[in-house]
Amino acid sequence: MNKNKLSVVLAAVMFAASLAGCGGGKQAETADSDKVEISIGEWPSENRPIEQEKYEGYLKTMQEKYPDIEITPDEWAYDVQTFLPKASSGQLPTMYTCYLTETKKIINAGYSADITGILDELGYSEYLNKDIMALCEKDGKYYGLPQDYYKMGLACNVELFKQAGLVDENGVPKFPQTWEEVAETAQIIKEKTGQPGFVLPTINNCGGWHFMNIAWSYGVEFMKQDGAKWIATFDTPECVEALQFVKDLKWKYNALPDNTLIDNPEMQKLFAVDQGAMYMTIGADVALTETYGMPTDRFSFTKIPAGPKGRYSLMGGKTRMFSPNATQEQLDACFKWLDVALNFKPALTEEEQQAYIEKTKTDLQTNIDQGYIVYDASTGIWELPGLSDEVRELAKGMANVDYRLVETSLDDSDVIVKPEEPMNCQDLYSILDSCIQAVLTDENADPAQLIKEANAAFQKNYLDKAE
Repeated sequence: MNKNKLSVVLAAVMFAASLAGCGGGKQAETADSDKVEISIGEWPSENRPIEQEKYEGYLKTMQEKYPDIEITPDEWAYDVQTFLPKASSGQLPTMYTCYLTETKKIINAGYSADITGILDELGYSEYLNKDIMALCEKDGKYYGLPQDYYKMGLACNVELFKQAGLVDENGVPKFPQTWEEVAETAQIIKEKTGQPGFVLPTINNCGGWHFMNIAWSYGVEFMKQDGAKWIATFDTPECVEALQFVKDLKWKYNALPDNTLIDNPEMQKLFAVDQGAMYMTIGADVALTETYGMPTDRFSFTKIPAGPKGRYSLMGGKTRMFSPNATQEQLDACFKWLDVALNFKPALTEEEQQAYIEKTKTDLQTNIDQGYIVYDASTGIWELPGLSDEVRELAKGMANVDYRLVETSLDDSDVIVKPEEPMNCQDLYSILDSCIQAVLTDENADPAQLIKEANAAFQKNYLDKAE
C-alpha cells in the first residue's frame, strides 16, 4: 500500500482454495519479436503527475540501456475483487504488487514465480533481511520481494498537546509511554481543549488492524498451528482486557470522537485539522499535508506505547510478485528494471553506495518540495548497517520538522515488531471491527462475550476452511 493507505480489504472466504493450481500469468514475449516484453504493474496514473513523470524518466533510461527490453506500463494495482479473475485468466502483469498479508495466499496458490535462482545469481540473497524475506518464502524458495514495510507508532498533534499544557520547555509533547498513559493523556486533552484525545478507526478492517498492536501488548495470541490445522486462540482474559481498554477510552475517559464509524482517511483528517490529538500510524502519512494541509510543525511521532507485556508494533506493507508464467528472460528483464529504474540492489561498492545516497537525497528533496513531512529514510530490505546509518543521518540533516518531535520514534530497540497474523488476517480484522464497534456504541456491551463469539466465528467461518 501507499504508506498512508495501508488499510486493506479482506479476501474472499475461499480465496486460497479457489486459487489452487498454478494458474496463468501474462506471457508477453512473442515468437516473432527479438525483444523481451514485460509489463510493470501499479504504474502511476495521470492523477499522480509527479510520480508519473518520474516513471517516464525511468522508462527512458531503461530504453537507452536495454533496447532489447520493451516495457508496457500497467496501472492495475492489487485488489481482492479483481485479482482472481486477472490471475486465473493469465492477465497479471509480469511484475505486480500485493499486500504483505496476501503474499502467502498467492504463493500457496501458485500465482507468483520462483525467483530464488535469480536472487542467488545476482548475489542478492546474502544481503536480504531474512526476517522480512520469510514472508515470501515457501519450502526454502523465494517467490516475492518486499517492496516496502512499516511498523506502527503513535502520532501526536503538537498544537493540541500545547493547548492542554502537555509539552516540555522545548515544545515537545510529553509522549505517553503506556496504553494507560495514552488514555489518561487523551482524557486531559479532551477536558482542556474539547477535542478528542485519541482517534481509533472502526470500519473497513481498520479497527482490527489497529487493535492488533494493543492486543499483542496485553499478551494476546490470535492463532496457532496444530499440524495442518489452524486454531483460533484469542478467547482469553488478555484479549478481553484489551477490548475493555478500548471500551474505557469511550465510556470511562470520554476521549474518543462522537462519531463511531471512522475509517483511515477520516482518522487522518481529524488529526490534521486539530480535531484529534493522537492516533496509531506508520509515520508521517502523506495525506496529512497533501490532502488536509496540516502544517509540518504540528506533527510529532513516537514509538508505540507499551501494554502489560511490552511494546508491540505491527509490521505490514507491500510485496513485489512475478507472473507464474514469466520466462527466465522476462524475470531477468524485471530485475534489470528494478536495478536501473528503482535502484533495487544491495549497494556494496563505494560507487554504488554513493549512488544510493544521491538517489535517497533526490527522493527526500522531492518529498519536501511536495510539502510532505520528511525526517527518516531507510535502506529497505537490505542488511547493510553502515549504509543504513549514513542514510539515516542524511534524512536527519534534511528533516523539515524539528527533529526533537520525531526522534523518540527512531529509538525503538525495546519495540517487538510482529508481522500480521498468518491466516485470514483481513477476515480477522473484520471480525474485530465488529467487536470494537459494539463496545463503542453500547455502554453495556460485554467484552468477554464479544471475544468468545468472535473467536468461535473466526474458527468456524475461516480457519476451518483454510488450506
